[in-house]
Amino acid sequence: MSPTTKKWLKFTIRWSIAIVGIWYVLANINLYDRVMIVDPASHEPAWLRVLDQADNHDSSFQVLQPDGTVTTINHDQIWTPADRKKVTLADSGASVALLAVRPQQPDKAGIPPSALLIRLSSETKPRIIEPGQLSEKYLIQVPYPLVDAGIIRRLHEANPQLLWACILVFPVTFLITSFRWQYLMRPLGISMTLLRALVLNMVGMFYSTFMPGSTGGDLVKAYYASKHTTNRTAAIMSVIVDRVIGLLALILLGGSMATVQYFMAASMDDPIAQSSLKVALLCGAILLATAIGLILFFNATTRRYLGLDFLLRKLPMQSQVQRAIEAMSIYRRHKWLMLACLIGTLPVHAVVVVSAMLAGMAFDLPLPLPYYFVAVPVIVLVGSIPISPQGAGVMEFFAIRLTERHGATIAQAFILTMAIRLVQMAWNLVGGIFVLKGGYQAPTVSQTQQLQAPVASDPSTPQTP
Repeated sequence: MSPTTKKWLKFTIRWSIAIVGIWYVLANINLYDRVMIVDPASHEPAWLRVLDQADNHDSSFQVLQPDGTVTTINHDQIWTPADRKKVTLADSGASVALLAVRPQQPDKAGIPPSALLIRLSSETKPRIIEPGQLSEKYLIQVPYPLVDAGIIRRLHEANPQLLWACILVFPVTFLITSFRWQYLMRPLGISMTLLRALVLNMVGMFYSTFMPGSTGGDLVKAYYASKHTTNRTAAIMSVIVDRVIGLLALILLGGSMATVQYFMAASMDDPIAQSSLKVALLCGAILLATAIGLILFFNATTRRYLGLDFLLRKLPMQSQVQRAIEAMSIYRRHKWLMLACLIGTLPVHAVVVVSAMLAGMAFDLPLPLPYYFVAVPVIVLVGSIPISPQGAGVMEFFAIRLTERHGATIAQAFILTMAIRLVQMAWNLVGGIFVLKGGYQAPTVSQTQQLQAPVASDPSTPQTP
Protein backbone atom coordinates (compact mmCIF):
# COMPACT_ATOMS: atom_id res chain seq x y z
CA MET A 1 0.00 0.00 0.00
CA SER A 2 1.46 3.34 -1.03
CA PRO A 3 2.00 6.15 1.51
CA THR A 4 -0.62 8.26 -0.28
CA THR A 5 -3.19 5.46 -0.04
CA LYS A 6 -2.44 4.95 3.67
CA LYS A 7 -2.80 8.67 4.29
CA TRP A 8 -6.20 8.85 2.63
CA LEU A 9 -7.35 5.61 4.28
CA LYS A 10 -6.55 6.95 7.76
CA PHE A 11 -8.19 10.26 6.88
CA THR A 12 -11.35 8.45 5.73
CA ILE A 13 -11.54 6.25 8.84
CA ARG A 14 -11.01 9.18 11.24
CA TRP A 15 -13.59 11.42 9.68
CA SER A 16 -16.09 8.60 9.17
CA ILE A 17 -16.03 7.95 12.91
CA ALA A 18 -16.41 11.67 13.61
CA ILE A 19 -19.25 12.11 11.11
CA VAL A 20 -21.16 9.10 12.47
CA GLY A 21 -20.77 10.41 16.02
CA ILE A 22 -21.91 13.90 15.06
CA TRP A 23 -24.84 12.51 13.08
CA TYR A 24 -25.93 10.36 16.02
CA VAL A 25 -25.95 13.34 18.36
CA LEU A 26 -27.69 15.72 15.96
CA ALA A 27 -30.28 13.09 15.03
CA ASN A 28 -31.27 12.61 18.67
CA ILE A 29 -30.86 16.10 20.06
CA ASN A 30 -33.78 18.46 20.63
CA LEU A 31 -33.71 22.24 20.45
CA TYR A 32 -37.19 22.59 21.93
CA ASP A 33 -39.05 20.94 24.81
CA ARG A 34 -40.70 17.64 23.96
CA VAL A 35 -42.72 14.81 25.48
CA MET A 36 -43.07 11.16 24.51
CA ILE A 37 -46.42 9.58 23.66
CA VAL A 38 -47.49 6.25 22.21
CA ASP A 39 -48.96 6.72 18.75
CA PRO A 40 -52.57 5.44 18.80
CA ALA A 41 -52.30 3.87 15.35
CA SER A 42 -48.84 2.30 15.28
CA HIS A 43 -48.29 1.91 19.06
CA GLU A 44 -44.75 3.18 18.43
CA PRO A 45 -43.24 5.72 20.85
CA ALA A 46 -43.17 9.21 19.35
CA TRP A 47 -41.82 12.61 20.43
CA LEU A 48 -44.00 15.74 20.22
CA ARG A 49 -42.93 19.31 20.82
CA VAL A 50 -44.53 20.66 23.99
CA LEU A 51 -45.38 24.35 24.35
CA ASP A 52 -45.69 26.95 27.10
CA GLN A 53 -42.64 26.07 29.25
CA ALA A 54 -44.25 22.86 30.49
CA ASP A 55 -43.35 21.32 33.84
CA ASN A 56 -43.17 17.64 34.80
CA HIS A 57 -46.06 18.00 37.26
CA ASP A 58 -48.50 19.80 34.95
CA SER A 59 -51.86 18.04 34.67
CA SER A 60 -52.05 18.63 30.90
CA PHE A 61 -49.74 19.70 28.08
CA GLN A 62 -50.15 21.71 24.88
CA VAL A 63 -48.32 19.81 22.12
CA LEU A 64 -47.61 20.45 18.47
CA GLN A 65 -48.77 17.58 16.27
CA PRO A 66 -46.85 16.55 13.10
CA ASP A 67 -49.54 18.20 10.96
CA GLY A 68 -48.99 21.56 12.69
CA THR A 69 -52.11 21.55 14.87
CA VAL A 70 -51.97 22.22 18.61
CA THR A 71 -53.74 19.73 20.87
CA THR A 72 -53.98 19.03 24.59
CA ILE A 73 -52.88 15.73 26.13
CA ASN A 74 -53.27 14.61 29.74
CA HIS A 75 -50.52 13.86 32.20
CA ASP A 76 -51.23 10.12 32.16
CA GLN A 77 -50.64 9.98 28.39
CA ILE A 78 -46.95 10.84 28.77
CA TRP A 79 -44.31 8.11 28.54
CA THR A 80 -40.57 8.24 29.21
CA PRO A 81 -37.55 6.30 27.88
CA ALA A 82 -36.94 2.99 29.64
CA ASP A 83 -33.99 2.58 31.99
CA ARG A 84 -33.24 -0.92 30.69
CA LYS A 85 -33.35 -2.60 27.31
CA LYS A 86 -35.12 -5.89 28.04
CA VAL A 87 -37.63 -7.43 30.45
CA THR A 88 -38.86 -11.00 30.94
CA LEU A 89 -42.52 -11.98 30.62
CA ALA A 90 -44.02 -14.14 33.36
CA ASP A 91 -46.29 -16.32 31.22
CA SER A 92 -43.79 -17.35 28.51
CA GLY A 93 -40.45 -16.57 30.12
CA ALA A 94 -39.47 -14.73 26.93
CA SER A 95 -37.05 -11.82 27.04
CA VAL A 96 -38.54 -8.91 25.09
CA ALA A 97 -37.40 -5.41 24.16
CA LEU A 98 -38.62 -2.61 26.43
CA LEU A 99 -39.33 0.58 24.49
CA ALA A 100 -40.79 2.97 27.09
CA VAL A 101 -42.49 3.18 30.48
CA ARG A 102 -45.36 5.26 31.86
CA PRO A 103 -44.25 6.42 35.32
CA GLN A 104 -46.61 6.79 38.24
CA GLN A 105 -44.60 9.58 39.87
CA PRO A 106 -42.13 11.62 37.78
CA ASP A 107 -38.60 12.17 39.08
CA LYS A 108 -38.84 9.41 41.69
CA ALA A 109 -36.84 6.18 41.71
CA GLY A 110 -37.80 2.88 43.33
CA ILE A 111 -41.43 3.04 42.15
CA PRO A 112 -42.98 0.65 39.61
CA PRO A 113 -44.37 2.18 36.40
CA SER A 114 -48.09 2.12 35.67
CA ALA A 115 -47.49 0.53 32.24
CA LEU A 116 -44.73 -0.68 29.94
CA LEU A 117 -44.38 -0.63 26.16
CA ILE A 118 -42.72 -3.79 24.83
CA ARG A 119 -41.94 -5.26 21.42
CA LEU A 120 -42.44 -8.96 20.71
CA SER A 121 -40.68 -10.48 17.72
CA SER A 122 -43.86 -12.32 16.75
CA GLU A 123 -46.03 -9.18 16.59
CA THR A 124 -45.91 -6.26 14.16
CA LYS A 125 -46.94 -3.60 16.69
CA PRO A 126 -45.57 -2.93 20.18
CA ARG A 127 -47.79 -3.99 23.08
CA ILE A 128 -48.71 -2.19 26.30
CA ILE A 129 -48.56 -4.39 29.41
CA GLU A 130 -48.80 -3.96 33.18
CA PRO A 131 -45.87 -4.48 35.58
CA GLY A 132 -47.60 -7.54 37.01
CA GLN A 133 -47.12 -9.37 33.72
CA LEU A 134 -43.36 -9.50 34.24
CA SER A 135 -41.51 -12.39 35.84
CA GLU A 136 -40.01 -10.12 38.50
CA LYS A 137 -40.89 -6.85 40.16
CA TYR A 138 -39.86 -3.88 38.04
CA LEU A 139 -38.86 -0.70 39.86
CA ILE A 140 -37.71 2.35 37.94
CA GLN A 141 -34.06 2.92 38.83
CA VAL A 142 -33.43 5.92 36.58
CA PRO A 143 -36.41 8.31 36.47
CA TYR A 144 -36.38 10.30 33.24
CA PRO A 145 -38.27 13.62 33.23
CA LEU A 146 -41.67 13.75 31.57
CA VAL A 147 -40.68 16.93 29.78
CA ASP A 148 -37.38 16.60 27.93
CA ALA A 149 -36.26 20.23 28.03
CA GLY A 150 -34.57 21.44 24.85
CA ILE A 151 -31.22 23.15 24.54
CA ILE A 152 -32.76 26.59 23.98
CA ARG A 153 -34.67 26.41 27.25
CA ARG A 154 -31.70 25.07 29.17
CA LEU A 155 -29.47 27.87 27.92
CA HIS A 156 -32.12 30.41 28.89
CA GLU A 157 -32.54 28.98 32.40
CA ALA A 158 -28.83 28.33 33.09
CA ASN A 159 -27.33 29.82 36.26
CA PRO A 160 -24.98 32.63 35.08
CA GLN A 161 -22.94 32.71 38.31
CA LEU A 162 -22.08 29.02 38.00
CA LEU A 163 -21.22 29.45 34.33
CA TRP A 164 -18.80 32.28 35.11
CA ALA A 165 -17.23 30.17 37.87
CA CYS A 166 -16.90 27.31 35.37
CA ILE A 167 -14.95 29.60 33.03
CA LEU A 168 -12.77 31.42 35.55
CA VAL A 169 -11.33 28.35 37.34
CA PHE A 170 -9.92 26.87 34.13
CA PRO A 171 -6.71 28.96 33.57
CA VAL A 172 -5.05 27.26 36.53
CA THR A 173 -4.51 24.25 34.27
CA PHE A 174 -2.23 26.14 31.88
CA LEU A 175 0.06 27.34 34.66
CA ILE A 176 0.45 23.88 36.21
CA THR A 177 1.04 22.10 32.89
CA SER A 178 3.63 24.71 31.86
CA PHE A 179 5.42 24.24 35.18
CA ARG A 180 5.37 20.45 34.66
CA TRP A 181 6.77 20.67 31.14
CA GLN A 182 9.53 23.04 32.27
CA TYR A 183 10.73 20.49 34.84
CA LEU A 184 10.50 17.63 32.35
CA MET A 185 12.93 19.42 30.03
CA ARG A 186 15.60 19.87 32.68
CA PRO A 187 16.87 16.27 32.81
CA LEU A 188 17.40 16.48 29.05
CA GLY A 189 19.65 19.49 29.45
CA ILE A 190 17.10 22.07 28.25
CA SER A 191 16.68 25.05 30.55
CA MET A 192 13.64 27.15 29.72
CA THR A 193 11.99 29.87 31.76
CA LEU A 194 8.48 29.30 33.05
CA LEU A 195 7.24 32.26 31.03
CA ARG A 196 8.56 30.88 27.74
CA ALA A 197 7.21 27.41 28.58
CA LEU A 198 3.84 29.02 29.28
CA VAL A 199 3.95 30.90 25.95
CA LEU A 200 4.77 27.76 23.94
CA ASN A 201 2.16 25.82 25.88
CA MET A 202 -0.49 28.43 25.07
CA VAL A 203 0.53 28.45 21.40
CA GLY A 204 0.15 24.68 21.27
CA MET A 205 -3.26 24.91 22.93
CA PHE A 206 -4.29 27.56 20.41
CA TYR A 207 -3.56 25.24 17.49
CA SER A 208 -5.26 22.30 19.21
CA THR A 209 -8.52 24.24 18.92
CA PHE A 210 -8.87 23.32 15.26
CA MET A 211 -6.46 20.39 14.80
CA PRO A 212 -7.60 16.73 15.10
CA GLY A 213 -8.06 15.73 18.73
CA SER A 214 -7.54 17.95 21.74
CA THR A 215 -3.83 17.01 21.61
CA GLY A 216 -3.24 18.08 18.01
CA GLY A 217 -1.52 21.26 19.17
CA ASP A 218 1.25 19.15 20.71
CA LEU A 219 2.71 18.79 17.21
CA VAL A 220 3.06 22.55 16.95
CA LYS A 221 4.35 22.79 20.53
CA ALA A 222 6.98 20.11 19.85
CA TYR A 223 8.04 21.84 16.63
CA TYR A 224 8.72 25.18 18.26
CA ALA A 225 10.23 23.60 21.37
CA SER A 226 12.71 21.78 19.12
CA LYS A 227 13.95 25.16 17.91
CA HIS A 228 15.10 26.01 21.42
CA THR A 229 17.83 23.37 21.46
CA THR A 230 20.36 21.70 19.20
CA ASN A 231 18.98 18.34 20.37
CA ARG A 232 15.57 18.60 18.77
CA THR A 233 14.72 14.98 19.47
CA ALA A 234 15.07 15.61 23.20
CA ALA A 235 12.72 18.59 23.01
CA ILE A 236 10.16 16.57 21.09
CA MET A 237 10.45 13.71 23.58
CA SER A 238 9.80 16.12 26.45
CA VAL A 239 6.50 17.10 24.80
CA ILE A 240 5.55 13.44 24.22
CA VAL A 241 6.38 12.40 27.78
CA ASP A 242 4.57 15.48 29.08
CA ARG A 243 1.43 14.45 27.21
CA VAL A 244 1.68 10.81 28.28
CA ILE A 245 1.97 11.82 31.94
CA GLY A 246 -1.07 14.03 31.53
CA LEU A 247 -3.10 11.19 30.04
CA LEU A 248 -1.95 8.68 32.68
CA ALA A 249 -2.89 11.11 35.45
CA LEU A 250 -6.31 11.53 33.86
CA ILE A 251 -6.81 7.76 33.74
CA LEU A 252 -5.55 7.40 37.31
CA LEU A 253 -7.97 10.05 38.60
CA GLY A 254 -10.95 8.63 36.72
CA GLY A 255 -10.17 5.05 37.72
CA SER A 256 -9.61 5.91 41.38
CA MET A 257 -12.82 7.91 41.69
CA ALA A 258 -14.76 5.21 39.82
CA THR A 259 -13.49 2.60 42.28
CA VAL A 260 -14.51 4.76 45.24
CA GLN A 261 -17.95 5.33 43.72
CA TYR A 262 -18.43 1.60 43.14
CA PHE A 263 -17.69 0.60 46.74
CA MET A 264 -19.69 3.50 48.19
CA ALA A 265 -22.83 2.66 46.18
CA ALA A 266 -25.84 1.45 48.16
CA SER A 267 -26.23 -1.52 45.83
CA MET A 268 -23.89 -3.16 43.32
CA ASP A 269 -26.82 -3.20 40.86
CA ASP A 270 -27.23 0.57 41.12
CA PRO A 271 -26.66 2.34 37.75
CA ILE A 272 -23.93 4.51 39.28
CA ALA A 273 -22.17 1.42 40.63
CA GLN A 274 -22.36 -0.39 37.31
CA SER A 275 -21.07 2.58 35.30
CA SER A 276 -18.31 3.19 37.83
CA LEU A 277 -17.22 -0.45 37.72
CA LYS A 278 -16.86 -0.38 33.93
CA VAL A 279 -14.80 2.83 34.07
CA ALA A 280 -12.62 1.47 36.91
CA LEU A 281 -11.89 -1.78 35.06
CA LEU A 282 -11.06 0.04 31.83
CA CYS A 283 -8.74 2.51 33.57
CA GLY A 284 -7.08 -0.28 35.53
CA ALA A 285 -6.46 -2.27 32.35
CA ILE A 286 -4.85 0.74 30.64
CA LEU A 287 -2.59 1.50 33.60
CA LEU A 288 -1.58 -2.17 33.93
CA ALA A 289 -0.81 -2.43 30.21
CA THR A 290 1.29 0.76 30.42
CA ALA A 291 3.26 -0.55 33.41
CA ILE A 292 3.92 -3.90 31.71
CA GLY A 293 4.95 -2.15 28.50
CA LEU A 294 7.47 0.06 30.31
CA ILE A 295 8.94 -2.89 32.22
CA LEU A 296 9.36 -4.89 29.03
CA PHE A 297 10.86 -1.93 27.17
CA PHE A 298 13.46 -1.04 29.79
CA ASN A 299 14.53 -4.64 30.44
CA ALA A 300 17.29 -5.53 27.96
CA THR A 301 16.60 -9.28 28.15
CA THR A 302 12.87 -9.12 27.49
CA ARG A 303 13.41 -6.45 24.84
CA ARG A 304 15.82 -8.75 23.03
CA TYR A 305 13.63 -11.88 23.30
CA LEU A 306 10.52 -10.00 22.19
CA GLY A 307 12.33 -8.69 19.16
CA LEU A 308 11.95 -5.03 20.14
CA ASP A 309 15.65 -4.35 19.58
CA PHE A 310 15.37 -5.85 16.09
CA LEU A 311 12.34 -3.69 15.28
CA LEU A 312 14.01 -0.55 16.63
CA ARG A 313 17.09 -1.18 14.49
CA LYS A 314 14.89 -1.48 11.40
CA LEU A 315 13.23 1.88 11.94
CA PRO A 316 14.28 4.77 9.68
CA MET A 317 16.10 7.84 11.05
CA GLN A 318 18.24 5.74 13.39
CA SER A 319 20.00 8.78 14.82
CA GLN A 320 16.71 10.22 16.08
CA VAL A 321 15.55 6.81 17.30
CA GLN A 322 18.67 6.36 19.41
CA ARG A 323 18.34 9.87 20.82
CA ALA A 324 14.72 9.15 21.73
CA ILE A 325 15.74 5.93 23.51
CA GLU A 326 18.48 7.82 25.32
CA ALA A 327 15.95 10.43 26.45
CA MET A 328 13.69 7.68 27.76
CA SER A 329 16.64 6.18 29.65
CA ILE A 330 17.33 9.57 31.23
CA TYR A 331 13.73 9.83 32.38
CA ARG A 332 14.01 6.32 33.78
CA ARG A 333 16.85 7.50 36.02
CA HIS A 334 14.64 10.34 37.30
CA LYS A 335 11.84 8.21 38.73
CA TRP A 336 11.00 10.63 41.53
CA LEU A 337 10.68 13.50 39.10
CA MET A 338 8.32 11.45 36.94
CA LEU A 339 6.26 10.47 39.98
CA ALA A 340 6.13 14.10 41.15
CA CYS A 341 4.96 15.21 37.70
CA LEU A 342 2.29 12.49 37.68
CA ILE A 343 0.96 13.45 41.13
CA GLY A 344 1.28 17.15 40.34
CA THR A 345 -0.93 16.66 37.30
CA LEU A 346 -3.90 15.41 39.32
CA PRO A 347 -4.89 18.97 40.36
CA VAL A 348 -5.00 19.89 36.64
CA HIS A 349 -7.62 17.30 35.91
CA ALA A 350 -9.42 18.03 39.17
CA VAL A 351 -9.85 21.64 37.98
CA VAL A 352 -11.20 20.40 34.64
CA VAL A 353 -13.70 18.16 36.47
CA VAL A 354 -14.75 20.99 38.80
CA SER A 355 -15.24 23.28 35.80
CA ALA A 356 -17.45 20.66 34.13
CA MET A 357 -19.28 20.09 37.42
CA LEU A 358 -20.09 23.80 37.71
CA ALA A 359 -21.39 23.74 34.13
CA GLY A 360 -23.52 20.68 34.92
CA MET A 361 -24.92 22.39 38.00
CA ALA A 362 -25.63 25.52 35.96
CA PHE A 363 -27.67 23.47 33.49
CA ASP A 364 -29.27 21.36 36.26
CA LEU A 365 -27.97 17.97 35.12
CA PRO A 366 -29.29 15.09 37.27
CA LEU A 367 -25.81 13.75 38.09
CA PRO A 368 -24.46 13.20 41.62
CA LEU A 369 -21.53 15.58 42.12
CA PRO A 370 -18.95 12.83 42.84
CA TYR A 371 -19.91 11.08 39.59
CA TYR A 372 -18.44 13.97 37.58
CA PHE A 373 -15.02 12.67 38.68
CA VAL A 374 -15.91 9.38 36.99
CA ALA A 375 -17.54 10.60 33.79
CA VAL A 376 -15.57 13.74 32.91
CA PRO A 377 -12.10 12.09 32.82
CA VAL A 378 -13.43 9.51 30.35
CA ILE A 379 -15.11 12.16 28.20
CA VAL A 380 -11.96 14.29 28.14
CA LEU A 381 -9.77 11.24 27.46
CA VAL A 382 -11.72 10.14 24.37
CA GLY A 383 -11.72 13.75 23.21
CA SER A 384 -7.92 13.64 23.09
CA ILE A 385 -7.99 10.90 20.44
CA PRO A 386 -6.90 12.55 17.16
CA ILE A 387 -10.01 11.76 15.14
CA SER A 388 -11.82 15.06 14.70
CA PRO A 389 -11.22 18.67 15.85
CA GLN A 390 -11.80 18.85 19.61
CA GLY A 391 -13.12 15.28 19.54
CA ALA A 392 -16.40 16.40 17.94
CA GLY A 393 -18.93 13.57 17.90
CA VAL A 394 -16.74 11.19 19.90
CA MET A 395 -17.04 13.08 23.19
CA GLU A 396 -20.81 13.41 22.78
CA PHE A 397 -21.26 9.69 22.15
CA PHE A 398 -19.42 8.70 25.33
CA ALA A 399 -21.10 11.46 27.35
CA ILE A 400 -24.51 10.09 26.35
CA ARG A 401 -23.53 6.55 27.33
CA LEU A 402 -22.06 7.63 30.69
CA THR A 403 -24.93 9.88 31.75
CA GLU A 404 -28.07 8.30 30.29
CA ARG A 405 -28.34 5.72 33.07
CA HIS A 406 -28.52 8.53 35.61
CA GLY A 407 -31.50 10.26 34.05
CA ALA A 408 -29.64 12.71 31.81
CA THR A 409 -31.16 13.30 28.41
CA ILE A 410 -29.21 13.47 25.15
CA ALA A 411 -29.64 17.25 25.15
CA GLN A 412 -28.12 17.44 28.64
CA ALA A 413 -25.17 15.23 27.68
CA PHE A 414 -24.62 17.41 24.62
CA ILE A 415 -24.65 20.57 26.73
CA LEU A 416 -22.12 19.06 29.15
CA THR A 417 -19.65 18.20 26.38
CA MET A 418 -20.14 21.58 24.73
CA ALA A 419 -19.43 23.31 28.04
CA ILE A 420 -16.23 21.28 28.50
CA ARG A 421 -15.16 22.00 24.93
CA LEU A 422 -16.13 25.69 24.73
CA VAL A 423 -14.49 26.65 28.03
CA GLN A 424 -11.21 25.08 26.92
CA MET A 425 -11.50 26.57 23.43
CA ALA A 426 -12.16 30.04 24.84
CA TRP A 427 -8.96 29.94 26.88
CA ASN A 428 -7.04 28.21 24.08
CA LEU A 429 -7.78 31.17 21.83
CA VAL A 430 -5.87 33.36 24.25
CA GLY A 431 -2.78 31.66 22.81
CA GLY A 432 -3.61 33.43 19.55
CA ILE A 433 -2.27 36.61 21.15
CA PHE A 434 1.22 35.09 21.22
CA VAL A 435 0.79 33.81 17.67
CA LEU A 436 -0.09 37.31 16.45
CA LYS A 437 2.73 38.91 18.43
CA GLY A 438 5.22 36.27 17.32
CA GLY A 439 6.41 35.81 20.90
CA TYR A 440 6.84 32.08 20.40
CA GLN A 441 9.57 32.30 17.78
CA ALA A 442 12.97 30.67 18.30
CA PRO A 443 15.41 32.62 20.51
CA THR A 444 18.56 34.32 19.36
CA VAL A 445 21.99 32.62 19.32
CA SER A 446 22.86 33.97 22.77
CA GLN A 447 19.51 32.83 24.13
CA THR A 448 20.05 29.38 22.65
CA GLN A 449 23.42 29.10 24.40
CA GLN A 450 21.74 30.07 27.65
CA LEU A 451 18.99 27.54 27.13
CA GLN A 452 21.55 24.80 26.50
CA ALA A 453 23.55 25.64 29.62
CA PRO A 454 23.62 22.92 32.33
CA VAL A 455 21.02 23.28 35.05
CA ALA A 456 22.77 24.54 38.17
CA SER A 457 20.26 22.97 40.53
CA ASP A 458 21.00 19.48 39.19
CA PRO A 459 24.67 19.19 38.34
CA SER A 460 24.44 15.41 38.11
CA THR A 461 21.94 15.57 35.28
CA PRO A 462 23.40 13.74 32.28
CA GLN A 463 23.62 15.83 29.12
CA THR A 464 22.45 14.43 25.84
CA PRO A 465 24.80 14.78 22.86
